[in-house]
Amino acid sequence: MQNEICCERRLMNMAEKLCVCAVCQNDEAFWCCDVIIGGLHRVDKFTGKIRCVVSPRQMYQEGFFSVRKLLCWRDKILILPTELNRKWIVYDIATEKIRFIHPVSFPYFSEETIIVGTQAFCVPFVSDKPVLVLDMDTMQCMARLDIFYEGEKTESPFEIWNASVLGNGICFLMRDSNCLCRINGRDVKTIMLDIPETAGCADFYGDEGWVLTSGGTNLYRIDTDGKCLGRIPMKIRQEFVRLAATPRYIFLLPREGSTISVYDQYMQCFKYINSDKPEVGHLLPEPLYVGAYWDYMISENQIYFMQCKYALLIVDLDTLEYRQRDLHYSESFSKKNYWNYYWWIQQMYRKEFKEPMMYSLKGYLKMVTYNRAEACCDGVENSKIWECLKGSVKYRMKK
Repeated sequence: MQNEICCERRLMNMAEKLCVCAVCQNDEAFWCCDVIIGGLHRVDKFTGKIRCVVSPRQMYQEGFFSVRKLLCWRDKILILPTELNRKWIVYDIATEKIRFIHPVSFPYFSEETIIVGTQAFCVPFVSDKPVLVLDMDTMQCMARLDIFYEGEKTESPFEIWNASVLGNGICFLMRDSNCLCRINGRDVKTIMLDIPETAGCADFYGDEGWVLTSGGTNLYRIDTDGKCLGRIPMKIRQEFVRLAATPRYIFLLPREGSTISVYDQYMQCFKYINSDKPEVGHLLPEPLYVGAYWDYMISENQIYFMQCKYALLIVDLDTLEYRQRDLHYSESFSKKNYWNYYWWIQQMYRKEFKEPMMYSLKGYLKMVTYNRAEACCDGVENSKIWECLKGSVKYRMKK
């Protein structure tokens, strides 16, 4: 009994953690969305303080959607859905007001969107779809650029993971091929990489590129024309989903686990950081992590890695020293809004739990304990929680 009381007190005082699914930055702050409840959140770069500037109810007033990308354009933050033909949200930083725009009128699923100059390049998930070019001043789609593959014909299109800025344009790899696509303005060029293996992921810093092979056996250094400038054999065999190239260090971001492999160009050796870190804990009825999302921001001389499963990782780009920081909502936000938003979203699109029953049941019991602890402080909340849970049970029994 004493243990139950202690657990309830701990849960009552627990502030939920931000679970990042998209991020961008300006000079003062990072801006990100939460994969669990949505909303646009401002994270102060200097204090780490988090403020919700667009609530989930504001974000989803036109219907629920999956957030794919955040863009910072002048004094505005753009929230892009995965389906670009849905309405986009524009948040004005100065006025703190939002409006909706509809720049893409036809069905289109986007993997990545990158701003170069006054143009935005929207990159598809697969190579048989075009790249869209948007004018950021008018928010109009100006062109559709077809992607050409110069290798042998294949039965299915190639997947596209991530894209990089290259000069005044962008480039991206056709995964599990030897083909790199470069786009500058309206000019589309595909080049064959001068390496004997197919490529899994790539990134550029300036005019120097890095390519990891599909099997994870070798890391190649290339120039902008795909010429091989060097080969670095990998010390470990592991699946990586993204590279992050910086002047000295090349960060290899894994599909599973927290450990990041780092190639030091100066010392010509691999180093490993952030090993065996625990996943961020949430009082949810099921795991909500999907895939191996990694994003990063470089600010001054630090790189900030954001992965929805783990705490924010801050790495010094001179010394490679690193530290973690949990992104906690304020206590008042968690207690007053977090669970209301969560249940509201569940009711909006009837999300079904597909994870193994043991995990769902364990998380469900933890959340009931949390709600019971909250009810000790407010009898009205107790009745709301009970009615919500009771309605959910009735709904599932009918099914």
